[in-house]
Amino acid sequence: MMYRLHPVTKAIIALASIVVASICPLACLTAFLAFVVSLSFVGMEFTKFLRIARSALALILVLALFSLIYGALSARSLSIILEAGFTQGVIVGSMRLFQLMLSFAALFSTTRPQSIVRMLSKLGVPYKYAYILVLAIRYMSVMMSDFQEIYDIQAIRGLRVDSGGTLMRIRSTLSLFIPLIVASIDRLNDMSIALEVKGFGLSKHRSYAFTEKASLMDAVVIALTSLIVAGPYLALNSALVK
Repeated sequence: MMYRLHPVTKAIIALASIVVASICPLACLTAFLAFVVSLSFVGMEFTKFLRIARSALALILVLALFSLIYGALSARSLSIILEAGFTQGVIVGSMRLFQLMLSFAALFSTTRPQSIVRMLSKLGVPYKYAYILVLAIRYMSVMMSDFQEIYDIQAIRGLRVDSGGTLMRIRSTLSLFIPLIVASIDRLNDMSIALEVKGFGLSKHRSYAFTEKASLMDAVVIALTSLIVAGPYLALNSALVK
């Protein structure tokens, strides 16, 4: 399902997650979180959904643990952790962060980079800047893959980053980052040559071999997203009017 949704629809869900994470009450947050989890679980491969959810939960667990430790140190008492208000704040904050991360992960993991570029172009962003933005996002995962490959190769050669003194650790870290920087420069050089050969940016008017079309499913998802986000405020306004 997520793969068949229009990129604008998924972008609306991601933007709505920012609103929900910022100002929405707990009921709206819970409903939107259930909506995003259900949509991602049904519309993505189970292994991809599990990998994204596991990574997000691991990061949130670390941040929640840091919040608990920081709160205990600030209050100079471990009893604050047992207080309902503080614990509830950490849980709600974790829920807000999780739905935010899951929404944007679903957007970028189920949408092709070309589709994101076309979406941004239709929204008025110049094609060159839209392409640079998507390229930067895509390049982050490429750099992580290169770093893991370099780390594995250096580990086979006997490199140990977490052992030795300070100078030894600095040298070991440089043995990882210097090859990463060189590989990144080589890749960027090849990419610039490829773009120049293809005449990137020579024409201001672009045509596309494939364009996405919105469907009834997009309308339903947008309607549900709007209802979940705006529903509590509409109900509150109607109650105040009465």
